[in-house]
Amino acid sequence: MNDVPSEFELSTDKTRLDLDRIEAMIRTTYWAADRPRPVIELSIEHSLCIGAYRKAQSVQVGFARLVTDHMSFAWVSDVMVAEGWRGKGIGKAMIQALVSLPGFEGVRFVLSTRDAHRFYEQFGFSPLPTPRQWLILAPAGDTL
Repeated sequence: MNDVPSEFELSTDKTRLDLDRIEAMIRTTYWAADRPRPVIELSIEHSLCIGAYRKAQSVQVGFARLVTDHMSFAWVSDVMVAEGWRGKGIGKAMIQALVSLPGFEGVRFVLSTRDAHRFYEQFGFSPLPTPRQWLILAPAGDTL
């Protein structure tokens, strides 16, 4: 996976994921701080995931996942870099790797963000051209 800062590596191998580190990162987010651990585990099980690891200690410092059918649709979700590791290009490397996955050339990627529009625009993401065509069915109390 290209464009990874030299002291880090990316992997889609789920056996390398550190669920405790992922849960700790999720607890600091605005979108999923209250997500129960069993839901975190199932969401990982049912997604294509990428982890970012510091080579020196093989410690996980980043995580992102795709909810996808591998053919036409991919929802980019839970993009996180641990505090202290941000600003080193890890998030950029993870997103570039995900949108460049072999076999995903014709896939439509979508995501939702409250505050990172500029970050994702550098990869070609843009606002929905026809947002009124999109609908959502969310659990009661979900404010997105």
